[in-house]
Parts: sequence; C-alpha cells; structure tokens
Amino acid sequence: DKCLAFNTQYTALLSKGDETPETAARSFVKDDATCVYWYASALGKWAKLSGLPTTLKNLPTVKGFMTRLSATDMDPTFYYDGPDRYWGAYYAVIPSFAGQDLAKSKEYFDKALAAYPNFLGTHVLLAENWAVKTQNKDVFTKELNWVLAQDPNIIPEIRPEAEAEQRKAKRLLDTINDYFAN
Repeated sequence: DKCLAFNTQYTALLSKGDETPETAARSFVKDDATCVYWYASALGKWAKLSGLPTTLKNLPTVKGFMTRLSATDMDPTFYYDGPDRYWGAYYAVIPSFAGQDLAKSKEYFDKALAAYPNFLGTHVLLAENWAVKTQNKDVFTKELNWVLAQDPNIIPEIRPEAEAEQRKAKRLLDTINDYFAN
C-alpha cells in the first residue's frame, strides 16, 4: 500500500470513496510497474493460500492490477514477462465457473517462455498449474527436471529465486503421485 501511495492520482481516486483498487488502477503509469506487480503477485498468492472465499474476494483487485500492467503503455514484460506468467497460472487455477481456460493458460505460458526461456519460475508454474490441471505428466516431469538441471546462476541477478524454484521443483517431483491419477 505504501508503494502504491507514491502514485498520488491513485490515492486520490481511492480517497473519494467511489473507486475500488481495480478501477483506480487506470491511474497507474510505467513507473508504478514494480509496485503494481509485486502487490498483485503477493495478494494473489496470499489469497490462494487463504482459500477460495478469500481468493474470490481479492480476485478483482489482482486481475485489475495485472490487466493494467499488461497494457502496452505500462510494462507488459515486467519481471521476466511476469504478466504473461501470471495469466498462464490464472487461467489454469481459477474455477471453471469463474472462467478457467486451459488453452488460454498454455498460450500465456508459451508466450512467457518464449520471452524469457531461462526464468525457472515460469517452468515451475507451468508444471504445477497447467500440467496438473490437464493431467499431462510428461510436461510436468519434463519442465521440473529441466529446472533441476539448470545452473541456479542462469540469471545471476536472481540466483536466490532460482534456487527457491529448484527446491519447489524437487518438492513437486517428490510428490508427483499426489497430482496424477496413475
């Protein structure tokens, strides 16, 4: 919230009382990309861990922020194509009644992988979300084994994140039978 408050137009829109964060998101500019991405990413992950009611309550804000970040006048490739990675996971994990679309999910993951093929997090999210939802065990194992085979210094400035993604990949592979029917 403090980071987003640097955009005085955004805070002014919210202070009127007739705007929601997702409608006030129209005020975001390219300089807000860092705040918008990390706020939406953290809120989405927290909401998912908190259960379906919390996810559905916060979904409009996360979706509104990512929609705005995806706009060409913002920064649609921010953080190694984060918006496309987000949409890939989003369309895989939302319930079918809320618009789940596994073909669209795969398109977004493919776009993120084409832009930044060495970003390990995209491979892990593809396996964890799309491959599990489609019950594609081959893609699941291929993507996670690829992640484990990489030097965590593949993108030196985010080595700690790469190491975390490798730990997730190992944990997912170790529990593969929890995700697939056979």
